[in-house]
Amino acid sequence: MQDKEMARQVGDQTMVRIAVKGIEDLYAEYQKRGGIVHPNGPLQTKPWGTKEFGAIDPNGVCVTFQE
Repeated sequence: MQDKEMARQVGDQTMVRIAVKGIEDLYAEYQKRGGIVHPNGPLQTKPWGTKEFGAIDPNGVCVTFQE
């Protein structure tokens, strides 16, 4: 998104969840390539049973990958 102010406004209000298989491998590859993990989102098993991590995309949007 070219408009940085608009990107920040949208990013502050947006969250995306993507269901994947092989989340451990995805997490390792994401870190290897320099991806930014959300400060509260390292790979972990949640109380509701999913294993997930949070990533920050270039526009600041939190993208959660879960298995």
